[in-house]
Amino acid sequence: MGIKIGEKPAENVLSNPLGLLYNCHRRVEYFIGVLLSVSEAAEGGVLNDGQQHALKSALRYFREAGPKHTEDEEDSLFPRMQQIQNPKIEAVLDKIEMLKQGHRDAEDDHQRIDQWVQGWLDQGILSAETLQTLLVCLKRLSVFYQAHIQIEETEIFPLAEKWLNVSEIEHIGREMAVRRGLDPDALQQLTEALKKPASST
Repeated sequence: MGIKIGEKPAENVLSNPLGLLYNCHRRVEYFIGVLLSVSEAAEGGVLNDGQQHALKSALRYFREAGPKHTEDEEDSLFPRMQQIQNPKIEAVLDKIEMLKQGHRDAEDDHQRIDQWVQGWLDQGILSAETLQTLLVCLKRLSVFYQAHIQIEETEIFPLAEKWLNVSEIEHIGREMAVRRGLDPDALQQLTEALKKPASST
């Protein structure tokens, strides 16, 4: 089960860490769309306030939250799946390696996009040549994410939901919380406190 864009990680990271991964995908899709739509609309010219804000928000997401999502998968989810002795899991191990390589390729594109867009924001304009290169890169990245996310959401995540036990899911959630600067023990106490019914007076 996914969660809604706009919810803070603290609201679901322990109780539904896999849901948070789905939610991160929605953010990736949204912010790639923002970068592409603003770039196409502004055509390298002077950006209005709304366009500047949109581009800055997208860059910030891919600089700060994007790497955490990659670590969630590569450091917390994928290793635990690779330890499961099950033919269905073993059948997708090659795809997990392919997904990890895809992360590396996407990082290279993101570094170039960040440089071009930040230069646009700093200088106020973008040359026609750089704009076309930026658009090609963004469209390539959009197509990449469409295929990448489909594999994860139709093959990898459902297997994780089925075969990882409660303890493993909990540990993934705790690692994701720490990755976001949250104290998992304090977060657990808060979650339990919120679940308790209010005492009658």
